[in-house]
Amino acid sequence: MPWLVGLLILIIRFTCRVRTHNDPRAWLRQKGIPYVYGAIHAHHFGALLGAELGTWAMVSRSHDGDILVPALRACGVEPIRGSGGESRKGGSRALREMIKRLDSEHPAFLAVDGPGGPRGHVHEGIGLLAKKTKAVVLPLSVIPRRRWIMTKSWDRLQVPHPFSSIDFYYGQPMVPEDGEKLADFADRVAQALKHLELVHDPDEAQMVERIETVQRRAA
Repeated sequence: MPWLVGLLILIIRFTCRVRTHNDPRAWLRQKGIPYVYGAIHAHHFGALLGAELGTWAMVSRSHDGDILVPALRACGVEPIRGSGGESRKGGSRALREMIKRLDSEHPAFLAVDGPGGPRGHVHEGIGLLAKKTKAVVLPLSVIPRRRWIMTKSWDRLQVPHPFSSIDFYYGQPMVPEDGEKLADFADRVAQALKHLELVHDPDEAQMVERIETVQRRAA
């Protein structure tokens, strides 16, 4: 199964066209500033397809993570196993490992609301990673023009169709301010990602809002 999934990911990677918008990475690399991609879990599949070689990505220790690892390595993305910020899931150890390895030539990727949501709720790990490494956070919204949406999954995971275009929309680079709490920085990242999705994928953003409204009323 991992190798079949890997083959599918490679087919998608090499047949899709990635288009970037408001991309600051060339300037950051020129200045030697490390950066970390921050995207919601729903967009992580497409985001990792377009990541540059040598990107570090946190991947859960779940069976789904086991399936993804060979495919990521085939795409030049190096997995660090762990998730959720809990010691039993390896999140703390994985974050420490990412802090050691992140530099201006090897960016990192975090699905900021993974692995179990709620959708759009950014965990504090990305702020800690940015503080410890002096990296900037790049809010990223990844919108395939043609895609499958896993409507039964908690995050409405999106998988690009082969031979489709994938748009990478970057928000302004973000850094934790002096004295800013990690939770407050996480909220700012969440608002930036919500804005990107609302502007560039309004139909999906409105669908998510309707689902969340129904869930709140039922609670």
